[in-house]
Amino acid sequence: MIIPNATYRIQFNKNFAFRDFENIIEYLHKLGVDTIYASPLLQAGKGSEHCYDVTDPDRINEEIGTEEKFLQISQQLKEKGMYWLQDIVPNHMSFSGDNERLMDVLERGTNSSFAHYFDIDWEHPSFKNKLMVPFLDGIPGDLLQKNQLKLVIHDDALFISYYDNRYPLRYESVVHILQKAGIDQEEITARLSAVISAGLSEWKKEKHNALSPLLQKKEVQHAVDEINQDKAALKTIIDEQHYVLSDYRDSDKKMNYRRFFSINSLICLRMEDERVFNDYHQYIHSLYKKGLIHGLRIDHIDGLKDPATYIERLRKLFGEDCYIIAEKILDTKEVMPSMLNVEGTSGYEFLSYINQLLTDLQGSEKLLAYYKNLVPEANDFYGLVYEKKLAFLKTSMQGEWSNLVRMLAENNIISNMPAKEQAVKEALAVFMASFPVYRVYANKFPIEPEEQKHIDDAFDKAAQHAPHLQTALSDLKKIFNTESDAHIRFIQRLMQFTGPLAAKGVEDTTFYIYNPLIGHNEVGDQPCELGVAINAFHEKMKVRSQDNPLSLNCTSTHDTKRGEDNRIRINLVSEVPEEWMANIEKWRGMNYQYKTQVQHADAPSVNDEYFLYQSLLGSLDIDTGINDAYIERTCAFFIKAIREAKVHTTHDHPDTAYEDACTNFIKEILHNETFTSSFKAFAGKIIDYSYTHSLSQVVIKSTAPGIPDFYQGCELWNLSYVDPDNRRAVDYDKLGDLLKNIFNHTRQAELLQYLQHNKAVGAQKLYATHKLLQLRKKMHSLFTGGEYQEIVVPHADRHLLAYVRKHDHQYVLIMVPLNIANHRNAFDDVHVTLPHELPGRWKNIFTDATTDFSVHTTLKSMFENFPVAVYTNE
Repeated sequence: MIIPNATYRIQFNKNFAFRDFENIIEYLHKLGVDTIYASPLLQAGKGSEHCYDVTDPDRINEEIGTEEKFLQISQQLKEKGMYWLQDIVPNHMSFSGDNERLMDVLERGTNSSFAHYFDIDWEHPSFKNKLMVPFLDGIPGDLLQKNQLKLVIHDDALFISYYDNRYPLRYESVVHILQKAGIDQEEITARLSAVISAGLSEWKKEKHNALSPLLQKKEVQHAVDEINQDKAALKTIIDEQHYVLSDYRDSDKKMNYRRFFSINSLICLRMEDERVFNDYHQYIHSLYKKGLIHGLRIDHIDGLKDPATYIERLRKLFGEDCYIIAEKILDTKEVMPSMLNVEGTSGYEFLSYINQLLTDLQGSEKLLAYYKNLVPEANDFYGLVYEKKLAFLKTSMQGEWSNLVRMLAENNIISNMPAKEQAVKEALAVFMASFPVYRVYANKFPIEPEEQKHIDDAFDKAAQHAPHLQTALSDLKKIFNTESDAHIRFIQRLMQFTGPLAAKGVEDTTFYIYNPLIGHNEVGDQPCELGVAINAFHEKMKVRSQDNPLSLNCTSTHDTKRGEDNRIRINLVSEVPEEWMANIEKWRGMNYQYKTQVQHADAPSVNDEYFLYQSLLGSLDIDTGINDAYIERTCAFFIKAIREAKVHTTHDHPDTAYEDACTNFIKEILHNETFTSSFKAFAGKIIDYSYTHSLSQVVIKSTAPGIPDFYQGCELWNLSYVDPDNRRAVDYDKLGDLLKNIFNHTRQAELLQYLQHNKAVGAQKLYATHKLLQLRKKMHSLFTGGEYQEIVVPHADRHLLAYVRKHDHQYVLIMVPLNIANHRNAFDDVHVTLPHELPGRWKNIFTDATTDFSVHTTLKSMFENFPVAVYTNE
């Protein structure tokens, strides 16, 4: 198995293609990266920035490059000993005209060879044997009157056109139009009906041969024009298709295909069907067999019906020797399910661990108390989570909710369902909103004890929230204790929606409302519990060393709410809580004049204003300052944030008065010199401290159990907001020049001086990253399989994290300072003595200085020339 030494995430799209990547291979190699961690490469929607909207799994995205170019790149990587970890998307595809498989379903309905490729409920009472197409801005009848729906001939085929969307006609409708044009249709009908259930290629060939010459005739265009003028005739054609054109707002109330979360434009797959599995993975497997990719990252594994079986099939196809990780969101008290046969996760749980470590526990208590008084209506985190999950289910997923209830009734899973239906429906909602983790993976009885515990916890919480539904909850609970195929199928279906409910209710709603310290509003973290004791972090790392040593250690991803150094700055507020709170009160007073009254209330609200100050602290680039570009980025981010919060405005129903008031407030305060000078003075102190904590984060990520993952450009300071801000172009010329300048300093004293002088641009972080990656290459076995041992230094509690990684006769000693803002001189008289079984003499990889810990050594001397220390015994 090829186990990565370190991964480097690249976001490929039309703006950063293979040709662009080729230009940075040499830089990444010199930096020390050995594994490219690539975003999805398969054909996606035109212009897609993220490429998770796959349209064709059988080829590489033409906007990224070609397989031929990929082969050339692969050869270059091979020559440098570099590998490729590929992100794959098995849960969903794009619902668009570019998705040929889906368009065939629209054209041939249940006759299509892909009718059961997508997760469509063909028995839905509102869409019997039809697929809902919810992309209209209004009902079809109204849009017909506005001439927004019409027939068009395009590429020798007939479609219903709506703006840029084209939906294919069933062949019977085409034949009817040909008949209207005076063209004999009997032979055509016979030819097409004979192959109506054939494979896609045969169907396309016969259809083209039969129809293409005829659709070019002017008589057909005349017939089309006449039908477009006859609204009744056009409506008849629209109504007879294998799909139902619908108002996009209707998807909140009813739905007959599974979506990615609540995104209509992403239709999910029936990956549990082995035929679908084989078809979807054949091309990506061919790239693996050719040696172009060497490992896999599974996107949104929780969306699959049976993730364990999916992974078994993936293992059978790619082999046990393929390195495979899964995107899995683990709760702080949750462990990776043993039934998922993968090397580990994409690392969100590590982000949570280090986020908590680099937040001061004592200062956080003061911040929580302050926030409780400042915004009393938003201080109950778990209450908000329950409320927002339930609200999202009832507003945006009513269709999915009703489908689950219908599944219970149609399969007689609950007796006497008609009399109980409403109570059971409410109980199901309360249970789903109370579920403590994303999902469980039950695919047989009895359910695993650890999973049953999560289920029982959910029922206990549900009973507390809705005691009046106790009987209905009891009926639901029996489902999890009664051995039956129907029960397992329902549980698996239910689990496909508890995850999206958690994601939308927590990550995309509560995380924008509950704001005591927004650096912790990240996937996998718990923002109501700020800070962790150092010994608790050690225990987490010991468990990780034993159970998940090959999981990624991520600190920034394409999905994180803010960049890793942005987050570091915000969390540093916990070290100076009194100064922060005093400044907040001062800033609120001086900026109140810029607020606007919207519906008899201040805009922005106190909660949104507090969120804004933290966001500014995390994102402000002192070098570039507050310019128009920064203000524009901040306004765009803030609008997204308050819409996600869904308190004063939403994406679907934006309150422009509130949004305008907020953006005006931002512009006014950022042009107010009184505020900006005060804010910069405080931010300057935090930024100065953050340089050290950011280095600590890099060191821990690279040396703690797990494989360090670097998001593109994070070798320097990453102060970005949430996507799409975090997908801005990386200045690789700047990175390459800076790394070259570091290499050009051959005298260590001059190098350290250069790094200190250029720390504001990130020189120290880039240097530390390079040195750590080189160390990992040298000691690969130690970092992937070595022990983790904490080091206790008396009188340094709260101020120092120290541990040793060891394997055979190799040792690496790590020491990084913590809680530095209040205790800059805390290490002056702290002496370090290592356990007697460890070597006495060590070399610092950053300074080349040697230290003998068997003699008098102070912590102050260790951090004199570089803010963090990593030692080897060689």
